[in-house]
Amino acid sequence: MMQLRLYLFGSPRVERNGQPVELKLRKALALLVYIAVTRQSHSRDLLASLFWGDKGQQTARANLRRTLHDLGQLLGEQLLEAVADRVALRADAPIWLDIDQFQRCLAEAPPPDPGQPYLSASRLAPLVEAADLYTADFMAGFSLPDCPEFDEWQFFQREELRRSFAMLLGQLILAYEAEGKWEEALRYARRWLALDPLEEAAHRRLMQLYAQAGQGSAALRQYEECARVLAQELDAPPSAETTALYEAIRTRRFQPNQGMGNGGGGGNERHHSPLPTPSLPVPYPLPAQTTPFVGRQQELAELLQRLNDPDCRLLTLVGPGGIGKTRLAIEVAQQISGFGGGTQGATFDRTDISQDNPKFKDGVFFVALQPVAAPSGIVPAVADAMGFRFYSGAPPQEQLLGFLREKQMLLVLDNFEHLLTGASLVVELLAGAPELKVLVTSREALKLAEEWFHPLTGMRLPPVASVHTPGVTSAPTAEKIATYDAVQLFIQTARRTAVDFQPEAHQEQIVRICRLVDGMPLGIVLAASWLKVLSCAQIAREIERGVDILVARHQNVPERHRNMRVVLEQSWRILNTEAQEALKRLSVFRGGFLNEAAAAVAGANLLTLADLVDTAWVYRTPDGRYQMHELLRQFAAEQLAGDTTHEDTTRGRHAAYYLELVAHREPALLGPEQPAAVDGIAAEIDNIQVAWANPANQHDFDSMGQALQGLYLFFVLRSRYAEGREAFSHALRQLDNLVAGNETLALTRLRQRLIARLGAFCVSQGDLETADSYFEAVLGQSADPRELAFVHIHSGLASRWRGNRTAAEGALQQSLAFARQSGDQNQMAEALLGLADVASSFGAFAEGERFAREALALCRQLERPDLTAAVIASLAWATNCLGRYTESEQYYRESLALSESIGNPFGIGLAIQFLGWVAYCEGGERLADALALYEEAATIFRRIGHSNHLAMALGDYALAASERGEYEAALRSAQEGLAIMEALGHHNLICYNLNGLGAATCGLDDLAASRRYLLRSLRISIGAQIWDHAAVALYLLARVLVQESRSAGLSEAEQIQKQVQALELLAWVVHQPTIWQPIRDRAQKVQAELADTLPPDIVAAASERGKQKTSDMVVVEILQGTSTN
Repeated sequence: MMQLRLYLFGSPRVERNGQPVELKLRKALALLVYIAVTRQSHSRDLLASLFWGDKGQQTARANLRRTLHDLGQLLGEQLLEAVADRVALRADAPIWLDIDQFQRCLAEAPPPDPGQPYLSASRLAPLVEAADLYTADFMAGFSLPDCPEFDEWQFFQREELRRSFAMLLGQLILAYEAEGKWEEALRYARRWLALDPLEEAAHRRLMQLYAQAGQGSAALRQYEECARVLAQELDAPPSAETTALYEAIRTRRFQPNQGMGNGGGGGNERHHSPLPTPSLPVPYPLPAQTTPFVGRQQELAELLQRLNDPDCRLLTLVGPGGIGKTRLAIEVAQQISGFGGGTQGATFDRTDISQDNPKFKDGVFFVALQPVAAPSGIVPAVADAMGFRFYSGAPPQEQLLGFLREKQMLLVLDNFEHLLTGASLVVELLAGAPELKVLVTSREALKLAEEWFHPLTGMRLPPVASVHTPGVTSAPTAEKIATYDAVQLFIQTARRTAVDFQPEAHQEQIVRICRLVDGMPLGIVLAASWLKVLSCAQIAREIERGVDILVARHQNVPERHRNMRVVLEQSWRILNTEAQEALKRLSVFRGGFLNEAAAAVAGANLLTLADLVDTAWVYRTPDGRYQMHELLRQFAAEQLAGDTTHEDTTRGRHAAYYLELVAHREPALLGPEQPAAVDGIAAEIDNIQVAWANPANQHDFDSMGQALQGLYLFFVLRSRYAEGREAFSHALRQLDNLVAGNETLALTRLRQRLIARLGAFCVSQGDLETADSYFEAVLGQSADPRELAFVHIHSGLASRWRGNRTAAEGALQQSLAFARQSGDQNQMAEALLGLADVASSFGAFAEGERFAREALALCRQLERPDLTAAVIASLAWATNCLGRYTESEQYYRESLALSESIGNPFGIGLAIQFLGWVAYCEGGERLADALALYEEAATIFRRIGHSNHLAMALGDYALAASERGEYEAALRSAQEGLAIMEALGHHNLICYNLNGLGAATCGLDDLAASRRYLLRSLRISIGAQIWDHAAVALYLLARVLVQESRSAGLSEAEQIQKQVQALELLAWVVHQPTIWQPIRDRAQKVQAELADTLPPDIVAAASERGKQKTSDMVVVEILQGTSTN
């Protein structure tokens, strides 16, 4: 009788009656193995798709027929049974498989004697036979590159057999160790380590055995080898447990075991705990992981908490392919089993859930369902994972339920999505085993009443560092960025890929890559694997082009995770046509959407959205929005792009919906509902920008015109000047390209409004020349009083920054007139605010207060928070300059609270900056507060790109730091501010920072430099008639004179002369109405100090001369040197 033998440990081979059989086609061999190992009946369609999936169905089935015929001719017709449309191995087929014999040996191994954790040597024969059969991994070296699903099945078969082998090796090692048979124990321990060189437990076992065998040097060398392998492969040191064992052996504190029982010759007590040994038949342990588990601290805590809830018996972890469901589920199981701890950046309280928790006293078992082809295979897979062997006489499902009935255990059912029709079995298991809990991973929910749904999204990403978001005022530090899960995973993978990788040098691009893949672990790992040939920046650019770069570059990655496009295509095929169509339309959204928008734009109702949530293509955020993972959205968008008609229609609906949303909220932006209106637009700004960016026809431009002012107000209220400027510039280019000479009156007005707001953005950024060109273009064409009022307001602000009071006041008065003509109270208040700022900036503080109070009265009527905050800040400045510091501080704090309520970064920065000025005014111990507030304000202004106020904050910092004696810091700050303003050519703030440089260099005793800076400031400020800055420069020059009078080598007469000159300058400064009060206070303090050292008549005469001098006289004397030489 013929007998066929299949040897599948190692390279697969076939023997018939003891003679090798050569199968010329690898797929014929693979087909034979698959049918023989699964021992199930398979449909022809399934087998054809499995092995010839890249062919058409007709060709694939023809290839299957030929291959089955060839196998029958070669191996005998009695081997396979082909009935109707199914193929199976005959029940009486004369075939032997080494892996079957391996499993039989495990099943035949007797249990340990009562009270013993190990088998005696005389009872090890089945395990020794099984170990001898395992010559190499399952089908080692065999693969079918064009059959990814077969390769996946082969991968999981190999992993399951490896787990069984590892467990039996543990039994053999323990048994021979107990007998004191060190060579045998070492031989099997070496095989365990060869199975996984990164398994620290195997290294420790070898170290223990070497030490017990009296081979201490070998034990220490084993530790060194462990350290080398871990450093090379994982860039990690050995664990504390391994190092502690090494130290015990090195310092001879480790007590070698002299054997146990009769074979050891001594019977000494053991000095280390034996490894935990499960009863045989051997269940598979949890899958070994060769890389550390990274992050997911919050998700782990949530899953552990839910599993600890008595009411939670079925927990389904749902997410798209590649999101990390399997790895997270394994880590959860390890934490529950007490074998966790490989998590980077996370710690857990195992008080409630641990190895000793009675809920799972019968164990935690992992069931890999990926290789299971049909629901009928679930029961055998579960039994196999637990080491349960079926017997004859009862159906397998009944046997399994009977086995589980009294068990208190956790089952992890991994990759359930292709077996959803078998979900009822899970309910039967739960009903039949009251103490059983099940953790499922799936790309789709099981939709069972008992199910606790737990969606999984991407790993934690650094927040978008932006003050545009309320409460976020600075970028995360480099150290903070490195703590985020997604970044940690990228760095871990990168270090394995590129030996010289320095994450600090690529941090910005690392975050960019992690964002592009939306924190998806598989995407991150696949991206980082390209670092051998591409830089981080190049990888990011490739991902932006599409997902095709996201392919594996390591040969031992499971086929299902080797290619992101394949992962996405598999998930797409699971969906029905209705879901696919909905997803294609939903792909036009950016940054999420509300269910109302989904219905209006994509025709997706709540039932559709619920189905998409169940399939993990869409997830719901805590704030009620729906999101698509970015890689999934890109893939769905590709599908939509293949249908241009539907794409154009969907994008048109999207644009109309969101532009109308902005237009509808414009009135609320100008009143008491402003905070909610700003937040509402902020939540949808990604969608709004997409809608704004792609007008296709006249109708779209009409919609843009309706949304224009609302969008402009949003960008201003959130201080997103650069973003607003780019968006409006893009719209202007789109308008010019589309109309090309066929411009209507409506489009002309739209162009003028776009240009005017571009000018306003430029003023906020300090680009005054470009702003002028925009304003001139509108003033020469528009007759709309509202637009003219808008342009004159911002033109006046530009003139103010230049230090041109006459032009500024003229433009703002015109703006006020146009606003009154149109009856626009908002523009009236803005014009009055501008006039208040100009008056106070040029020393007319009482006038500035009057304008501010008039504007405030209008703002109180309008109940508009942002404008009210700005006017109150202007009033605060006027009262501060008039010396009413307490009142000024109260105004600034009120302004700050209003700006914070609407999340206006500029308003927040402005109030903080001038609260710093109030602290500076008070001086003394409050100077430290001033410096901290200036730094905070400067950080905000840098981030929003407001150059003018940044330079002002830097100049203020320089004055306060100089007064505290921190001259180097003052010097750096003023130098930075001066460089910014010289690049922009703003005289006003050039003087500001020249004065700061003068103060700093005076403190550093570089009096010549101090003179140069202050004289240059004086020339510029006098030329522009900025008398407040001129007065500051003269006050500081007086201090230079005082310091010069103390120089060595001067005669007493020369010293007195310089002090008298200083007194004259100080007297002039003190009596100037345009001087800021804190400068007057400081000038009076220096006067008093000089009065204490000079005769009263000299002091009186000098003071009187100074008071009598005109501004022109003082300036001429200073610039000609007659008063300071």
